[in-house]
Amino acid sequence: MDAYIIDWIARDVDCQCELIALGKTPSGAQVAVRCPFKPFFYVAVPRSKAAKPLARKMFAADVVEAFGAATCTYTLVEKHEFVGFRPHDTHVVKIQFRTLRAFRNAKYRAKERRYTTFESQPDPRLKFFHVTDVDPTG
Repeated sequence: MDAYIIDWIARDVDCQCELIALGKTPSGAQVAVRCPFKPFFYVAVPRSKAAKPLARKMFAADVVEAFGAATCTYTLVEKHEFVGFRPHDTHVVKIQFRTLRAFRNAKYRAKERRYTTFESQPDPRLKFFHVTDVDPTG
């Protein structure tokens, strides 16, 4: 089925984040496509804890507890920093949230706790387009 997407809406439905694509078919019928998505961002593991796997896990558990363990999950990953030269990978915690509200609250908590965050500023819709390789228009 072909559909021309006109707008995207991000909202929480039944305690989970959902993106809704609104559009029309070539015949003029209106369509709405619901897409579940878990918004996420990364928190850098401090250098003092990055060398030891157990210390990284403990830091990740502390971050999840600070953000609300019931609203998010985490994965420890290694990434390259985009800005500046770093000869080694940076250890980060990828935090995924069930709801937009939890995502937004965690961004403020991260700032209060002075965590170094990555990819916390882009709108979750933009991340959805990038991660899923979906064309937002047409």
